[in-house]
Amino acid sequence: MTLQFGKYQGKTLEQVVRFDPQYLQWLAREGKVSTAMKLRIENLLEPNKVQHIKKIIVNALEGLGYTTTQSVQMLHRVEMNK
Repeated sequence: MTLQFGKYQGKTLEQVVRFDPQYLQWLAREGKVSTAMKLRIENLLEPNKVQHIKKIIVNALEGLGYTTTQSVQMLHRVEMNK
């Protein structure tokens, strides 16, 4: 994902996390960004935590009667902000 605003406009999240992870922490916490961008930032900053949360979400959806495939697809759509 490429930032379309701010002091790092035109830079990707992957570029920014290498030299200013604090900015991404602030952006996820305080910025008015999409849920998909917040998830991507969290994944870059704390990949293990995000993977754990994704597993919890998939398990909860399965508990509601969705198949694993359906659950993963729904999660993916949220991440892509569709």
